[in-house]
Amino acid sequence: MVFIVQVDLSFEDASLASLQDKHRTRFIKYRDVVKHRLGPEHAHTLERGRIIANTVGDSSGQLDQLSSSPDVRPDRIWQAIHRNRNRGRYRTILFAKLHSINEGPQIMAKKTFFITGANSGFGLAIASAAIQMGHTVIGTVRTETSRAALAGSLPAIRTVICDVTEFDRVPDVVAQAEEEHGPVDVLINNAGYGHEGVLEESPLEEMRRQFDVNVFGAVAAAKAFLPRFRERRRGFIVNVTSMGGMITMPGIAYYCGSKFALQGISEVMRSEMAPLGVRVAAVCPGSFRTDWAGRSMVRTGRSISDYDALFDPIREARQAKSGKQIGDPDKLATAVLALVETEAPPPQLLLGSDALKLVSERIQRLQQEIDAWKAVTISTDS
Repeated sequence: MVFIVQVDLSFEDASLASLQDKHRTRFIKYRDVVKHRLGPEHAHTLERGRIIANTVGDSSGQLDQLSSSPDVRPDRIWQAIHRNRNRGRYRTILFAKLHSINEGPQIMAKKTFFITGANSGFGLAIASAAIQMGHTVIGTVRTETSRAALAGSLPAIRTVICDVTEFDRVPDVVAQAEEEHGPVDVLINNAGYGHEGVLEESPLEEMRRQFDVNVFGAVAAAKAFLPRFRERRRGFIVNVTSMGGMITMPGIAYYCGSKFALQGISEVMRSEMAPLGVRVAAVCPGSFRTDWAGRSMVRTGRSISDYDALFDPIREARQAKSGKQIGDPDKLATAVLALVETEAPPPQLLLGSDALKLVSERIQRLQQEIDAWKAVTISTDS
């Protein structure tokens, strides 16, 4: 086992000079140790020190002793971290982690990501962050124009032309990707879009298209990887759903329906694949600054005046808010990269304070409804 410390290398010289001697010495020591042990190839990882939460300190030197031990134990490391988390004027260590590795220390094992819909929104943010962390990223786009644009903005990405609604072609795309770039470790099922429209006004064909992309396309991509992950007894599937897969709002029935469907499928997939070493999690974002409510949203035209009072203010507010949402796609990407490093990911991960608030409120209402109708519920038992 190897003890790795990630320090905050973005700490400016001016601030460093203001520290007391003992804290400045400790900071420089950890910084130099990390640089020496990890080497220059991990500089891009070290520069992202501030993305790790919950700084801790080591005023007693226990972590020094543990890190130099040839037989270091994970529980002793974490006990020392928690004992020292409130000590020291400047908290030197940002992150401590143990890795079982055969060839030298590293912050995290390099992975190969396959990201659908990688040319915009969450897909682009995750691809950019993964590449910055030294991972290999294969991203799908639908057109040569999108491929050229993505290559220009993110030269390190490997792109493939793939429309996830061409279900029969997806397995061949995946096979070719693995043949050219090696085994994929993480599938990010990101391709999707939003539909907005009053249910009565919205044609069934628009619902079919919404489900083709958001549900059937995601399942097709997952099914292309499942036998590969199963045979290797490892792999991680992240299904990008939405808080709209756990709550509903007027005017996005088709979208919520598609995300509820993917949410349920994701949980079943998780239970089926867990015994085979494959991890599955759904990421459920709230409102983020992407094109979801902008150019990528399909909007059904209005035709029934009875819905004007309810729906027109909702549509206007959504359009006005587009691009100004509280959610930061880059921070979501950071969270997703942290998620795929976990051995026990949650079935669903809410991202965004609005998602937390709205889903929590829905759970409370659901419990109230269950309690209010409990007598009727159990009255059907024989």
